[in-house]
Amino acid sequence: MTTVKNIIRRITLFYLLTVFISLLIIAKIIYLQFFTDLKTHAEKITVKPITAGRGDIYTHDMKLLATSIPVYDIRVDFYAMTENIFDNAGKKMTLYRNKLYRELENEIKRLGLKSKKEIKKRRDELKKRIKENRKEDIIKANELIYSEINGLADSLSSLFNDKPASYYKAFIKDKIQDIIKNKSQKYRNEAIGNRNINYAELERLLKFPIFKLGKGSSGLIHNEKTRRIVIYDPLAIATIGRINSKEEHVSGGIEKSFDEYIRGKDGLQAVNQRDQPINSKKNTAPETGCDVVTTLDLNIQEATEKALMQQIYKGNENGISIEGGTAIVMETATGEIRAIANMKRQPNGTYDETYNYALRERSDPGSTFKLASLIALLDDGFAKLDDVINVEADAEKNGKTMTWLYKGYKVRDDHIFGKLSVKKIFANSSNIGVAKLVTKSYGANPQSFFDKMHSMGLFQKSLNLQIDGEAHSYAEMETVKQVNQNLLAPSSYGYYVKFAPVHTLTFYNAVANNGKMVKPKFVKKIIRNGQEIKSYPDKIINDRICSEEALSKAREALQGVVDSGTVKKFKDLLGFEFAGKTGTSQRVRYKYKKRVRDTVVNGISQQITDSTRVSYYKDVSGIAAYQASFVGYIPADKPRYSIIVVLYSPPIKGNFYGSTYAAPIFIEIAQKLYSSDINWHEPVERNNDSLYLPNMKNTVFQQTKTILSKLDIPFDSDAKSSDWVNVSRNSSKLTATKIQIDDSKVPSVINMGLRNAIYLLEKTGLKVTFSGKGKIKRQSIAPGTAVSKNATIHLEMEI
Repeated sequence: MTTVKNIIRRITLFYLLTVFISLLIIAKIIYLQFFTDLKTHAEKITVKPITAGRGDIYTHDMKLLATSIPVYDIRVDFYAMTENIFDNAGKKMTLYRNKLYRELENEIKRLGLKSKKEIKKRRDELKKRIKENRKEDIIKANELIYSEINGLADSLSSLFNDKPASYYKAFIKDKIQDIIKNKSQKYRNEAIGNRNINYAELERLLKFPIFKLGKGSSGLIHNEKTRRIVIYDPLAIATIGRINSKEEHVSGGIEKSFDEYIRGKDGLQAVNQRDQPINSKKNTAPETGCDVVTTLDLNIQEATEKALMQQIYKGNENGISIEGGTAIVMETATGEIRAIANMKRQPNGTYDETYNYALRERSDPGSTFKLASLIALLDDGFAKLDDVINVEADAEKNGKTMTWLYKGYKVRDDHIFGKLSVKKIFANSSNIGVAKLVTKSYGANPQSFFDKMHSMGLFQKSLNLQIDGEAHSYAEMETVKQVNQNLLAPSSYGYYVKFAPVHTLTFYNAVANNGKMVKPKFVKKIIRNGQEIKSYPDKIINDRICSEEALSKAREALQGVVDSGTVKKFKDLLGFEFAGKTGTSQRVRYKYKKRVRDTVVNGISQQITDSTRVSYYKDVSGIAAYQASFVGYIPADKPRYSIIVVLYSPPIKGNFYGSTYAAPIFIEIAQKLYSSDINWHEPVERNNDSLYLPNMKNTVFQQTKTILSKLDIPFDSDAKSSDWVNVSRNSSKLTATKIQIDDSKVPSVINMGLRNAIYLLEKTGLKVTFSGKGKIKRQSIAPGTAVSKNATIHLEMEI
């Protein structure tokens, strides 16, 4: 009986133990299934951030300026490739047999076989052949494998164009042989190529030998990343901003200042020890950033940069290696910046937007500051435009120049002036004339002059622009109290006061804008998925910088500069009135001088030697670096745009006048603005007796027919709605002639728009690149040439 009880007790204990272990196993399964990732127990898992796509940047009229495109980092798991394809004869034979079967199926299609019996017969013959020729087929399978490696090496060399195919052949074979021989797992995440590739290149790569077998078998790893591109780089790049190739560092411009909106929210991705993405509950999708709509206008920006560069190269041709320059176009009423160009000379003699002169270059503005002095005199009642003073009185003449001394400071004019009205003093930019007027009016209380400047909105420490990097403006006279009397004269015509070009333009724009000073604006709004989430309304800095009477007289004086002053030679070039002021000033330079100072260290007197920075305008040889500028607005009667141009010279012996170097750029930009803006021109009344025949692009006939019918323009054609047509014209009518399209041959896309040209060419299998804008004028592959699939054709456009 005792024995039976012992047996039952043991069975019961064993049963309970079995149930307990089973429950533990079930609990573990439930935990692994629902509360953790199974793969984390099989291999090392790492969670990596997925960089969110940055938002796009647009012009004010929604033309794309900067965007992010997907690129792919290419790597190979050679262990997986070897294990799945190269490690044993059986796998090689499977690859070879699959090749033979594909060839058979292609032959069946080519012959158009329909009979099931005939198809089965051919398949059976292939099976029999494979069975009978196993040794021969193993040899062929090995040859196939190495031909695949050679083919992959050739393809990689062609794609990356960095190393010869022989390098890639040796690279791949060395890895495979080491893995087969030593079972090495060193090559599970090997980088291939010298760069990331785009999506079109990835599609091409996925068709390469071996890689076409798929990610699992081939060992191919391609991780998606993003790359930032500026569509029209280097156009406006200093304003847009730069991002390094790894998208780690944002440098300047809108990219940096609005980074919190543009950068988006990063996601998370779990990867295995071979850096391959895996499913995990920790994975989160990235959130793309917001888009930024700027105030820039692409056409105005392009015209501004072109005009700036042309003048810079002209200066270089005249023997002056211009250091750099800037030009800004501002919409008068709103303060919206339509264009901002910056060019700095590089060590190799080229120019690039590596420095934002417009915002950062704080310097003496020179004679452009005389407008502020004039307004102060007019507004405080110290002068009228027709008041006359003797400029040369008390001045010392020296050849064609003269110098006037005020409290130890020499004021110099490059011309001899006698008696001039205030208007003529301004028009001819007489330093002595302006200095005499200002010192006479404010000499007893110099600070009152600067108080007037502050009341007009000048000398604000900062305009708090939307873009980082703005230099602070200031008046040296206010910071060094003991020399107030000395510096009043030079300050009156733009020395010892510091402005960036954007500050000077803001003041002139206030004069153009009926006395209302508006803050320069670079960004209009932030949008996400087309929906506005934040807007930036126009901001008024100063409702009225002076009285209406003073403003009216100031604008009259600015007009006088064009009518009879320093830029009168440009008066009739635009076809409309404009107003502005030239400026030429010497630029402050710095040098370091050693000095010996007495000091006490630990109670012991001693001398130390250090250096101090000394500023100067001219060196001992009388050589100076100059700043030439012109700032004004167009048209003079109803201003739409304010424009400033500033060029910077290296140290030179001669002078560097704003009328010679900066004003021509202003004229070039103004001409472009006038010719491209339809709102500036009176509508043309159509004469019923005359016929207007447009120069049309080649396109689909239905589009041509619709346009010409609405314009009531006669035309001839026997084309159908879907036909592509060439539109020609004579003195009385247009003719639409059908273009023959053959998908096996390269079509002619001359005189087409880019969209239609790309459609036709890509339809034939060609890849398209292009440059310029307007209609297609040249194509790199002649029409009628047989189409070579995946060939690239380049299109050149002209307006």
